[in-house]
Amino acid sequence: MTRSIVLYLAVTATFVACSGGGGTPSGGGTSPAVGQSPTPGQSAKPTAPSATPTPTSAPTATPTATPSPTATPGPPTAAPLNPQLVFVNGANNCNGTNQCFYGQYVALPGTNTQQPQIMTPRQLAMLPNGDLIVGTGSGSPGAGTGSSSATIYIVPSADGDPLPGTPAAFATIPDSLPQGVTYSARSTLGPNGAIYVGATHGVYAIPYTTGMKSAPSSSITKIFQVREPDIQSGCNPPLDVTANPGGVCDGDEDDHETTSVLADDIRGVIFVSVGSSCNACVETDPSDTRAVVMEVPLSGDLTSMTQGQPPQNTKWIAKRYRNALALAQNPQTGNVWAGGAGQDCLEPSPLPTVPSPNTPMPRASCPAQPPAPNQSVYASNGHPYEHLDPLTVNATPAATYAGAPDYGWPNCEENHAAFYRSGVTCNNSTQILPAIEYLPYGTIIGAVFYPLHPSGVYQFGSGFKGALFFSGHGSWHEDANGHPVTPPEVAYATMSEGNDLPQTSAQGNNFNSEGQWNPFVSNYQQPNGAMAGNRIGQPVGLAVGPQGSLFVADSSMNAVYRIRFGAPPTAAAVRRRHR
Repeated sequence: MTRSIVLYLAVTATFVACSGGGGTPSGGGTSPAVGQSPTPGQSAKPTAPSATPTPTSAPTATPTATPSPTATPGPPTAAPLNPQLVFVNGANNCNGTNQCFYGQYVALPGTNTQQPQIMTPRQLAMLPNGDLIVGTGSGSPGAGTGSSSATIYIVPSADGDPLPGTPAAFATIPDSLPQGVTYSARSTLGPNGAIYVGATHGVYAIPYTTGMKSAPSSSITKIFQVREPDIQSGCNPPLDVTANPGGVCDGDEDDHETTSVLADDIRGVIFVSVGSSCNACVETDPSDTRAVVMEVPLSGDLTSMTQGQPPQNTKWIAKRYRNALALAQNPQTGNVWAGGAGQDCLEPSPLPTVPSPNTPMPRASCPAQPPAPNQSVYASNGHPYEHLDPLTVNATPAATYAGAPDYGWPNCEENHAAFYRSGVTCNNSTQILPAIEYLPYGTIIGAVFYPLHPSGVYQFGSGFKGALFFSGHGSWHEDANGHPVTPPEVAYATMSEGNDLPQTSAQGNNFNSEGQWNPFVSNYQQPNGAMAGNRIGQPVGLAVGPQGSLFVADSSMNAVYRIRFGAPPTAAAVRRRHR
């Protein structure tokens, strides 16, 4: 039986950047000419080019809806992206004929009477045929083997026209928080490669056959183990959660439970990133799988299954990296980047007291924070900032944790300056300085490189090609007025062609965000007025589709949407059929 649901697509879209003009995001700067990239070192925001072809499938006038002979149209199930959102370089409303950025849902948010199509979406992985895999934050945190609600989803033909396919459950992972997803064509685990899923306690492989829309539980195999035993090192004394599941943490309880994954078909490995067990502590995990990024063979490393022992066939590409949630590969160079979440509870400067090197900093004791962008009032001249770095450029993988490249957390992270702890020195000769710095508490969760030579009718202009896009989830830290201090946004950093150098280098102790990166989608958080501090969304995972669309997962909206450049479709009811 067929039932039709009417879906309204992007009615003249959202606030957009039309090729005919538009305002400039905060921070000023001039825009390059239409269709041109900013020159190296320029902090301009590129405008969308007018040369991008208009998709032939987009109607230029409102068509007459043709009723289905077997079903009655239902009410609209989605609206355009919230018009509060502002796209790069302005907030002009596109009239349906100009070339501009606009957004469309591919997984609908919920309503007062209807659940979202995907709850707590997180990381995204685009498959070669245009299907989109969506990791989620589902499953009970801390749940072990046998959790029944840790589900990942698929959006068939996510970049299709005029509508994507209907989101559906793809697989249930026997773990919790299956947020990390990636695809490898080189993997020999399936006829056409494999999908890998990072969850709380390990990495799982799903053999892939082109076009498959679901995976039976019997096909899912755990190929790598992390957090076993689960040691929370910030507790006093450290707490073994595996042995004492009901134990109470006395101290720094900021335990990260997600795992991110990225398949690298050039090197034939999976990059596996595991967050720290605390906000700021010295890890005591005997398996050396905390606050690290590792290189794991595509076939997995079963030696990791020995609890309390480091894996034997794995290499460490980064240690003391607090929580590298975002992983992305630069298709121009093959190098892999990481970005993540830095320390919480940064003390205002000057410090009232100087804590000892391992003093717990639980959330409950966090002081009120100054609102962004007043970063200079934080300890150590505003540091540490969140950051992104090309791991495979600045580091050489090591066979042991001890020899791994060092990113300095929790005492010397990001700028070679010991901050807010006594008795700490930094080894400037070995600790890595990151290439891109971002706002404190910005929480980088997703990243993707936009192709230098994209295909498809919705491809972005030259100023965005080859750029590194990343999502800032925003802070939970609040100022004295109870407003989150760092708003969510999707940002981008323009890169020098053919290498992994941002067009503007990091400023170290003289941090200057303008020029290294610029907002692409912003205004997720009300900046002022009676609703100041309220949020309509928080972007997380990112991916690029075969038609050139940028896909964004939003864990606060409980939605996934695509951002396109072109002439948006007019207000037209389009039937989505469910069979």
